[in-house]
Amino acid sequence: MMLGKHDERLALYAKRPGDRTVNITAGDPVAAARAWAPEGVQAVIDTVGSVPSIEALIGTLRRFGHIVSAGFHGLRGLIDIQKLRDRELTLHAPAGWTKERMDATLALVASGVLQTTHLITHRFPVDRAAEAFELILSRCEHVLGVILDWK
Repeated sequence: MMLGKHDERLALYAKRPGDRTVNITAGDPVAAARAWAPEGVQAVIDTVGSVPSIEALIGTLRRFGHIVSAGFHGLRGLIDIQKLRDRELTLHAPAGWTKERMDATLALVASGVLQTTHLITHRFPVDRAAEAFELILSRCEHVLGVILDWK
């Protein structure tokens, strides 16, 4: 189940049978999780920076489940670890990158295991890089993946 805040981005998720998307600003992620996985969810991955969503979903996690906080929370990124103890949940907080992780990610993309081309929303020739950057910053239209063509 993919949680997000933007229907346009959620629509890009390459669903397989049984997959689900929930807009946390319009839907109830707890009800959706319980309907989707009544036996419990193994992992919750937050990429949008929503501590309230993480905390709400704690009750849907299986024992020994995982929470991955990859979203930016700013100064409000406080999670009460005592709430994780009953189910012995783990909290992962990846940040930044390492050469090894980047190489592994690129290998997954190259092999087709990790598919990303459907996330490209815009392509620009390199001589329009300033325009591409302005689009990213302004968010005047839906933008997710921006590619600069160096040819």
